[in-house]
Amino acid sequence: RNSIISCAFEFSSRRRTSVVPFGPRSLHCITLYHTMTSRNTAAKPAVSSSGTVIPPTTSSGWNRRKYQIYTAWIFLTIVYVVVYKYVEGLNWTVAPQFCSSSEEECHRPELAAFQAVSCIMMYYMGLFGIQSWHFTLAALGQVPSSDNEKKKNNHHHNHNNRMATPEQRIFGFLPQADELLVGIFVYQTWDFVISITIPEHSSLIFLAHHAFSGFMAWYSLEYQVVHYYAIYFGGVSEFSSIFLVVVDLDVYFPPSDPQSAYATFIFGCQVLFLLTFIIYRVVGWWYVASQLWKDAAYVTRHKLIDQYRPGKGYFIFIFTTLSVLMGLLQLYWLGQILQKVSEIVSN
Repeated sequence: RNSIISCAFEFSSRRRTSVVPFGPRSLHCITLYHTMTSRNTAAKPAVSSSGTVIPPTTSSGWNRRKYQIYTAWIFLTIVYVVVYKYVEGLNWTVAPQFCSSSEEECHRPELAAFQAVSCIMMYYMGLFGIQSWHFTLAALGQVPSSDNEKKKNNHHHNHNNRMATPEQRIFGFLPQADELLVGIFVYQTWDFVISITIPEHSSLIFLAHHAFSGFMAWYSLEYQVVHYYAIYFGGVSEFSSIFLVVVDLDVYFPPSDPQSAYATFIFGCQVLFLLTFIIYRVVGWWYVASQLWKDAAYVTRHKLIDQYRPGKGYFIFIFTTLSVLMGLLQLYWLGQILQKVSEIVSN
């Protein structure tokens, strides 16, 4: 305060004497002025066209969860190495198509290790998503809002509604999604790195999928966007993948005896995969996606994106577009699956 007062007198006296203020004392005052103005500028929040910004209810997702993410990366790597060494000692013979042309038989422990890690993460994401969506989802979601908005929407907050308004479903915070998004980000980024070392998983399409999925999970976690829909698209839809992981293991390491317990278990997983795929990745997917489109259109039409997450409208557009593209891909996959089932039945 004393510096400010003395600087005021300094510039006032310079003005009266018409002397250019460029001495040591004046330099100090100029520095003080720029420091104060820069602080004032940084302290001003970004505002929307309505003059109000409603910030996320939580701080940066990465800063809150980064140590959990680091630990999970290390854990998955340890599991991979342990399973790799264990299977390497068993000398499991992989299916011929996964050997080089010069080998009649070979051992590929990295395929089993990769499936083991995938199994853990699919179980976590799939079961956590099902539990959150069907049983413990906090339907009253914690969306930041003004007192008037809270009063207006209070009649919607009942146990029959998961999240009552479009802005809640797009911008509301859900602790379940916060946890799940960590798992999605960890798995997709870890998968991206490991897949580079495995030829069967290192195609450009696979790597692009992992990179993009990891980015979307990080963005949703960091900026608290589409938490409600992340639970379904990133958790519930992965429930069918729990059985797919086992089916894929059969592709790499097929049973020697078609009548064995292992072969019967694989067949059971194939049936369950088909059923859960239809329920959650086709029927459920398009039902939830249609609600997402309506909500996205609502928050866009009413300019709520600028109010809740200024400058983040492009992410909602990308997320909504991907829900359509992935939904079409699910239909394509369903056609491929049904064709395979038809071949099995006819044989």
